[in-house]
Amino acid sequence: MRRMRALFVVLALVMSVSVLAAAKTTVHVVSWYPTTPGGLLDELKRAFEAAYPDYEIEYTSYPSSGYYDRLMTMALADTASDVAMLGFDWIAAMAELGVAMNIDQLVRENFPVDDMFPSIQRALQWQGQYYALSRDITAKVFYYNGDMFAEAGLSHPSDDWTWDEFLAAAKRVHREFDGEVQVWGFVMDFVLDGHYHWFPTNSADWFNFDRTMVTMTDERTVETLQFLHDLIYVHGVAPTPEQRSPLGSAFLNQRAAMHVGGSGTPDPNVYPDLNWKLAMLPQKTQAGSRVWSNLWIIPAGTKNPEAAWKVLSFFAGPEGQRIAGAVRSGIPAIRSVVLEGDYDPYILRAFEVGVPYPVIPNRDVWNVFNEELNRFWRERIPASTVAQAIQERVEPMLNQ
Repeated sequence: MRRMRALFVVLALVMSVSVLAAAKTTVHVVSWYPTTPGGLLDELKRAFEAAYPDYEIEYTSYPSSGYYDRLMTMALADTASDVAMLGFDWIAAMAELGVAMNIDQLVRENFPVDDMFPSIQRALQWQGQYYALSRDITAKVFYYNGDMFAEAGLSHPSDDWTWDEFLAAAKRVHREFDGEVQVWGFVMDFVLDGHYHWFPTNSADWFNFDRTMVTMTDERTVETLQFLHDLIYVHGVAPTPEQRSPLGSAFLNQRAAMHVGGSGTPDPNVYPDLNWKLAMLPQKTQAGSRVWSNLWIIPAGTKNPEAAWKVLSFFAGPEGQRIAGAVRSGIPAIRSVVLEGDYDPYILRAFEVGVPYPVIPNRDVWNVFNEELNRFWRERIPASTVAQAIQERVEPMLNQ
């Protein structure tokens, strides 16, 4: 009889454990990231499930190629995940297409919005409404070679140094021997995000604030384009695209004295001889930079919005952002978490003065920008000509 009672007790315990296990809420998260041990996703899952034992995260990873087509297909097929990773440049399209859930009320009422840089708050919105939260953030910062500056008799640039002072410095650190450039004064990347950051330093932009009008023919936008073009074709302190290509990582390899790069600073173990320094971007009218946020969204078709928000707000909140910083996924999006670390003050300043890279629902717009600007960088043509061409071609596309 005692054995029978003991057996019933064991069975009851087993059944209760099974019921508890079955009662866990599963939250499906999709991304293009691998779930490697100790990586971002693995650490987020471990921390979240420890904090919320009644929930479990189930990851699905898809190749980056075709990832966004898959998200849209899942939305149309009513098989959306609960949370999805998203590239920042897709937020406008996913909001307009109804793939990303409008989470504006949830964010404003239940998330530490004021603990984010204002530039990042703007980056997470489309038409004034929140559709995403941050996986991590980045900004453009100005790098210069401290040894080359010292050899040229140059001191650390002031925080309000100007375009003219930058150009003068570029001429002094530029080095040639027998007609061959040994060190370029400055090196620029010709992808769109390789030069957008210059426009905010002249109170200029490619579009208006809410991204509904193209502003390429505005005087300051044209002036900024011409200034960058002249670095190559008038002053000769920066390489053409053809000269740039074989240089590789020109600044890291000490083939250029200055460049603008990301907020992930060079690894001293990889570049032990590189004496890199940070400074503010040179300015024409104001301090400026470009900010970017990698994203998490809740797909509009989720069947489990409450659980999805719990995961999203954890990933993007202080706990999740602390993990993002620890695994070097990027800069944490929560300002108080950033201040816990040892990030360079110029990186923090970039987020304070920066603006988000422009996002447009009609992504075909960027084909026009690439086509016209690629021609511009390769030829000696006026900035006003290419600006007018982009303006005329893009204007009708904004309403498509």
